Amino acid sequence: MYHDQALIALKMILRDEAVNFTMGLPYIRTSCSSGTAYDIAPKFISQRKHNDSGHKISCSIIYRNKKRYSMAGQKTTLDILKEYNIKPRKALGQNFLIDDNINRFIVESLELENDDLVLEIGAGLGELVDLMKDEAGLVLALEIDRGLNALLEEKFQSEKKVRVLNEDILKCDLGGLIKKCNFKQAIIVGNLPYYISSPIIFHLIKYRQIISKVIIMIQKEVAQRIVAKVGCKDYGILSCLLDYYSEKKIIKIVKSSCFFPRPKVDSAIIELSFYKNPPIKVKSEDFF
Repeated sequence: MYHDQALIALKMILRDEAVNFTMGLPYIRTSCSSGTAYDIAPKFISQRKHNDSGHKISCSIIYRNKKRYSMAGQKTTLDILKEYNIKPRKALGQNFLIDDNINRFIVESLELENDDLVLEIGAGLGELVDLMKDEAGLVLALEIDRGLNALLEEKFQSEKKVRVLNEDILKCDLGGLIKKCNFKQAIIVGNLPYYISSPIIFHLIKYRQIISKVIIMIQKEVAQRIVAKVGCKDYGILSCLLDYYSEKKIIKIVKSSCFFPRPKVDSAIIELSFYKNPPIKVKSEDFF
């Protein structure tokens, strides 16, 4: 592939998913009159003069992945961390997602409508908020870290559909908050710290009647326990409770290389849909 032209688009789209190989053929050509590679890449300009299979494959990859593409010149998560001199806080379990493709996957999975209230747990640098604010009716960005909260307030101060809250989700009265925003239900999303993911899920279960959907990223092993079947060694209290209260599934495995700092284990994105009425009746849910 012509190294300084169309290859830049593929590198930015596929990142860790692709392997670079050389066929000795310039199977995607671009015109110098169209500008530099960084000008060309976001426009997906290609002179299709070559009929070889490599050219067809490369063009197919680019055009299929337009929605996943990071526009050239856009600041990355690492750029923002460096610009604001933000150091991930181990005490808060901070591992920043640095793969924009995963952010897009999460937002697409939410299937937001313009009358939805979506609440993000741990909004961080605001990447998900950026993607959700034009899709949802209102976005609540919860962030316990005061430094990140200040950054979010500055970033979204002019956005009418975004509210930044410096709150701990475990101390948050979701019922009161949702009512205060004049909504009846909320969608919950977030990249949860590993050490506190189970307490957060238990907290969300308490508000299941006013939560329409949950899409969260947690440690892969915890996700596997959540979706475990009865009789499996991974089946436990969280598996049992979520069996009773919701439909649950893993929708994507996320490699540790997608985070900074890089954790020792992989993550998984899970989707929970709470039942309006549990399929099984028990005498007392308090003793369930």
